[in-house]
Amino acid sequence: MLFTIPPRSEPAQVTPPAADAVPDVPRDRPRLRTTPPLRDFPRFPVTAGVALAAVAATVAWWAGWDPDSLLMDARVWDGQFWRLATSALPHVNLIHLAFNLYWLWTFGTVVEATLGHRAAAGVILLLAIGSEAGGYALSGPGVGLSGVGYGLFALLLVLGRRDPRFAGAIDGRTVTLFLGWFALCWVLTEAGAWRVGNAAHAAGATLGVFLGLALSTRGRWRAASISLLSVVVVLALAGGAARTPEAAELGYLGYHDLEAGRDWRAAERYERALGREPGRADWWFNLGVARQRLGRPEAAVEAYRRAAELRPQEHAFRQALLEARADLGYRRHLAGDLEGAVGLYLEVVAADPGQAHCWYNLGVAYQALGRADPAREAYQRAVELAPSDEQFRAALRTLSGPGGEP
Repeated sequence: MLFTIPPRSEPAQVTPPAADAVPDVPRDRPRLRTTPPLRDFPRFPVTAGVALAAVAATVAWWAGWDPDSLLMDARVWDGQFWRLATSALPHVNLIHLAFNLYWLWTFGTVVEATLGHRAAAGVILLLAIGSEAGGYALSGPGVGLSGVGYGLFALLLVLGRRDPRFAGAIDGRTVTLFLGWFALCWVLTEAGAWRVGNAAHAAGATLGVFLGLALSTRGRWRAASISLLSVVVVLALAGGAARTPEAAELGYLGYHDLEAGRDWRAAERYERALGREPGRADWWFNLGVARQRLGRPEAAVEAYRRAAELRPQEHAFRQALLEARADLGYRRHLAGDLEGAVGLYLEVVAADPGQAHCWYNLGVAYQALGRADPAREAYQRAVELAPSDEQFRAALRTLSGPGGEP
């Protein structure tokens, strides 16, 4: 619709404003808030505390500390729920840390100053858990406060338009920056140039929108917003629990299980990892260790054999295979399978003739089978390798009589 201005018979008179007059700020364009200086950190213990924890975890990581106890991975679903929140603390590099801390301080101080310390802590914790779980469910584990930053941005974007207490918290340039940065990160990640937790950004922003609606609406709309917020959190957690970890993650977790003595879990994770990437010699070796500890010697031999075939130059792999075969031979010997024990003992001494105890066990097995001559020869080799071992010499003496009789 077009409006016209009626003609005037004489020019309009414009009255100049008084010298001390202050123009009104239009209500639909609130004055942008200023970020508090860093010296005001005592006023914002939650925001400052999270920032300091992120700095401490990141610097310690850069200095050589292993942040494994903080990181998000499948161990969350084994009961280590703190990882959902603590994985937001470590950061990859200085730019990553500086960017996230700047926006945490910019947005977090607004939330803490308006809603209070406990509410701010709850908001940041919810955004950390939801964004990390969502990011893990959709694209795998990640680190950093980016999901929290996008969540606070979306929260204040909603509240700034619906709650006068948050007027001016977000301006157009900030909106352009966050949307543009999100698009750029997505494109560069898809192109393989970067590896950014875009799913965590999206999950954090989604949570921020629904949380903002829940805080700024009443009645049925508020109940609906809380329901949607709950659904997003539950879907993120359920998606993370249902996600099948990548082979590299399973191998990493299997190693830590093995170190902690959780051998059955280590074996299960290495078996799953090797089902996808069977060419990893280290994983086969560690699987052999786990199976041997679990009393599964035949399966351990198979795992060590695969490791030695993939990396034949590795002395530790070949030695582990020999020891596992000797152990399996001893177990078959005890079980009464003498022929099976002899076959395994022969494999070991053929590969490493310096195995004195294996020669001795071979002699015992031959003697039990009534084969005196090969038993005597096996005992003789054991004595030559360990001449001070009285047990070996005594066994040889038992076959020193005519016909091999004691």
